[in-house]
Amino acid sequence: GKSVEVDHVFIEKNYRGQGLGNRFFHWIYDYVQAKGYEAMELNTYVTNAGSHKFYFNEGFKILGYHFLKKF
Repeated sequence: GKSVEVDHVFIEKNYRGQGLGNRFFHWIYDYVQAKGYEAMELNTYVTNAGSHKFYFNEGFKILGYHFLKKF
């Protein structure tokens, strides 16, 4: 099915904990569902535990790994 990928999104440190991320993501959910998308995917760094907690609370599941090789 059709999916959308959220990329390069962050909330400035001074604004965290105010529900802005939740409001922003729920706006995205409504928008993309109205456009016929069936899923949302994203990447987050393994060291970013705060984002993991947020995404788990939003109902995201870990389904794979993202690999990177720098030259």
